[in-house]
Amino acid sequence: MSRNLIHPSTSNHMFEITNSETKIFFVAIIRNDEILVKYSQLNGNYDEILEQVKSKFVKTNGVKMTFNYENFCFHYIFNNTITYFCITKDVFDKLKAFQFLERIKLKFESQYQKRMHTALPFAFQAEFLPTLAIETKRYSENLSFDKINEVERARKFFLKKIKFIIVFTILALIVVYFIVSMSCGGFNLPKCIK
Repeated sequence: MSRNLIHPSTSNHMFEITNSETKIFFVAIIRNDEILVKYSQLNGNYDEILEQVKSKFVKTNGVKMTFNYENFCFHYIFNNTITYFCITKDVFDKLKAFQFLERIKLKFESQYQKRMHTALPFAFQAEFLPTLAIETKRYSENLSFDKINEVERARKFFLKKIKFIIVFTILALIVVYFIVSMSCGGFNLPKCIK
């Protein structure tokens, strides 16, 4: 790899200069050596980087690997001839990078299962680019994963509470019915219904 591997240009992105430590700079989905779709938040020489790094990919199903170079990390997941690849700073949480790639993989495979192995290079650029942009922004800006998890926990707690209330109400109605039926002489309530 060359000495100056990454040159992100941030001239039009003042916000990204200060927060570039936690960014996913570039993401690509590659089949064999053909790029199917790619996206970058910042300008840079990502195509050159990808060309240099592609030859180092271990192409075994289920492989998740990270290459480090200076203060950058190149993360990828390989699955059935498709490589899901992203570039981050070395301070970016590795687990979060793989969660991001898994999410991209899941969305891509569910959307293009039938076409992904036969499509032409860049065939999904127009269709899948918005998904890459949204997910990249979400994981880069950490759009409050704690808050998302908190909301999810609150939702699950609420659903448990609702289920408990429903079950409790049904049981209470059954108990009341048995008490009334016993005092009315049986299940048909013969003493109470005239």
